Amino acid sequence: MPSFFHHICSSFSILLFVLIFPSVATATGDTAFQVVALELEQEMVSVEARYQLKWDQLQRAIQTNKVAMLELSKGQLAAEEAVVVLAEKIRLGEEKQALSEAFAIDIAHIRYRKGIEVIKILYEKVLGLDHHFTSLKTHQSIQRLSNPNAYPDFQNSGELLKERLYKKSSVTMPSFLQSNNYVSAVYSLVSGFFGDGKSSERQSELDDVSCILDFTLKMGNDLNTIYYETKFLINNNNDLRSDCIQLFDDFVDVIDYTTSLEKCREEDDWEAVDEALEKFIEGLKSAQDSGDERLIRTVVNKGHIDMEFAIDRLLGYLDKYAAFINQGENYYKKFAVVVDSYDNEAACASKLPIQFSSLKDEIRFSIEKFIQAYDIAELKGSKLKDLLYGYE
Repeated sequence: MPSFFHHICSSFSILLFVLIFPSVATATGDTAFQVVALELEQEMVSVEARYQLKWDQLQRAIQTNKVAMLELSKGQLAAEEAVVVLAEKIRLGEEKQALSEAFAIDIAHIRYRKGIEVIKILYEKVLGLDHHFTSLKTHQSIQRLSNPNAYPDFQNSGELLKERLYKKSSVTMPSFLQSNNYVSAVYSLVSGFFGDGKSSERQSELDDVSCILDFTLKMGNDLNTIYYETKFLINNNNDLRSDCIQLFDDFVDVIDYTTSLEKCREEDDWEAVDEALEKFIEGLKSAQDSGDERLIRTVVNKGHIDMEFAIDRLLGYLDKYAAFINQGENYYKKFAVVVDSYDNEAACASKLPIQFSSLKDEIRFSIEKFIQAYDIAELKGSKLKDLLYGYE
């Protein structure tokens, strides 16, 4: 078999197997991707074996013709025999070209069909990410953790402190400032130090809110950062879902399938997708077999190029997906460092809200999910080109 066949079959299957589906080797990854990878490898081997037989037969015929051409060059053949030998050379050249083109179509067919399966799996992963972000209950209330006014103990003790300060100075805080975290914290401290009443009472009331003030002042900005960066991840995931839907539309437009990804999934219409693909491939092969140069140019070549561009777009999306998963994992690792950085956690354990502990658990859970459930490996730089064209 020529290096052309060998590179496209062997290299592509190995690269796809190793780069996109490294979990197969470790037996710990996503089962769906393992199945696609194994099927791809088996189909590649089958196609290679089938074309190897045809190629060997063709090579033997070409070698025989070369011997006859040598005899012709030495003037050892009669005119009629020379015509036959020359015609055979032309026929074998055309057969060689047709065999290479047929092989390329079969390879593109396999890659395209598996590409549809990869999109199907990727969409489920993106929907899984949607569910993951939706289930982060603590994230939805994380801003309250950074606001001392959201804590009942602070509200109760704070009101007493403010009342004592008012009795002494008749000064009250404007209502529009009461929602400001920092102003509330300063006002409570001033009330504790300078308000009316016994110092022991003010000290007790200040002790009740000291941990809340310490936590919200030290962690407030960090908690808000976690909130907004998680919001950023959620928005990016929404974009990723929209891009996956558009990718499918563009991908199957090649084979004249018009149903949207969401409807196809909802109605389990994947068999119709397969039927559209098989009809499209039959059309390419029929045009190829016709020998009509115009049909070959306008149908076969165009169809093959369209499939390759569709696969190229899929590879670009895989790169984008992998980058997002890597980004999400790194963000949550940073969040873990942030929430573990509160230095008075032990001293204030009884005063801290249960949501803070839940937030830490959700962050650890998210890191595990991004590593184990959503990651399918990173594809960078020239590896995308290797994957697309099948060269080592």
